[in-house]
Amino acid sequence: MLLGILFPGFGEDYTHIVREGETFYGIARKYGTSAETLMKANNIGDPARLRPGTRLLLPDMYKVQKGDTLYAIARKFGCDVPVLLTLNNLSPDSLIKPGDLLSVPGGGGAGAGGQSAPRIRETPPAAAEAPAGEGDSFWPHPGAKKTLDGKLEGLSFEGRAGDAVLAVASGKVIWVGPYRGFGQVVFVQSGQGYIYVYAGNDDILVSYGEAIRKGQKLATMGVNPYEGKSSLYFIVYKDGKPVKPEAAPRI
Repeated sequence: MLLGILFPGFGEDYTHIVREGETFYGIARKYGTSAETLMKANNIGDPARLRPGTRLLLPDMYKVQKGDTLYAIARKFGCDVPVLLTLNNLSPDSLIKPGDLLSVPGGGGAGAGGQSAPRIRETPPAAAEAPAGEGDSFWPHPGAKKTLDGKLEGLSFEGRAGDAVLAVASGKVIWVGPYRGFGQVVFVQSGQGYIYVYAGNDDILVSYGEAIRKGQKLATMGVNPYEGKSSLYFIVYKDGKPVKPEAAPRI
């Protein structure tokens, strides 16, 4: 398949053999991706075509090869090392070895490799500013929030398509682009080493490497095609480990 040609880590080790009664949606949830991403990776347009015994390619994963380093893998997938650490809950001193499976950014995000993410739009500085609150009272969106369940540790905010998504702290954009069924995603790293993840977006209003101010408009909220509603996902990491969003600095 195309991914196997482009990246030598993709292939037979990243496949799932469909069992009786399984669906795209159930398989996607199992591996932390979306049904749409899974279908596109396997060139299947109709979910009804799924049959027991089918071998599905699992996207957004990489098998560490001999001689690989985190820096080299990050460059290969167009991101910075902190993004790779965050996606895999690794600390800066973590060691990787051949055969390890790593989650990697999918969909062609804009990162160290110079790729350009789709739906990027520049916004004049004056339009990017928004009133900022203080401490844990300042959130990326004013909608009702709830704690995320499952593998993700963070919060989701209810809203409407087109709502502004605001930066809760200053920092630098270290990755932008689509990721694992969460729409367009923005990673902002602060000077204190915290990584703020804003997911579930539609239009992205910032670009890789850009300096971000607290209260700046980063993106507009999108719509989840499976749920038919808009939700912003907000997650914070430090040294590869999730941090309670309310405890993260607002500087």
